[in-house]
Amino acid sequence: MPPSLSKRAKIAIVVVTTVMPPQISRKKRNEWAKTYLKNRDEFSHMKLIKSLDCEDFRIYLRLDHETFEELLNLVKPLITKTDTVMRKAVTAEERLIATLKYLASGREFR
Repeated sequence: MPPSLSKRAKIAIVVVTTVMPPQISRKKRNEWAKTYLKNRDEFSHMKLIKSLDCEDFRIYLRLDHETFEELLNLVKPLITKTDTVMRKAVTAEERLIATLKYLASGREFR
C-alpha cells in the first residue's frame, strides 16, 4: 500500500478486499450440439428418401409407400415425441424409417 494513505483508508482497503468474494474466471462454454447435428434437415437421409421413386423406396425399406403410410398411421401415436427448448424432436416418420432400415439390413446403427 502506498505510504500516503491514511491508516483509516488502509484498514478500509484491507476490509473490502477480505470481504469481497473472489472473481471466478469462467471457462468459455462449448456448444452443446455439433453443427452438423443442428443442420439435421439438410444433411440427413430423409432428404434422399423423400426424393426416391416408388421402386427405390421399396428396395430401401423393403416396403412399398402405401404399406409404410399405413404402418406409420398405426404407430405414430406411440412413437411421437414433442419438441423441447433445446432441439426439435425426431419425427415419427424418421423413427419408423430408422427402425425399418435397421430391421431390413440387420446391421447396427451407431
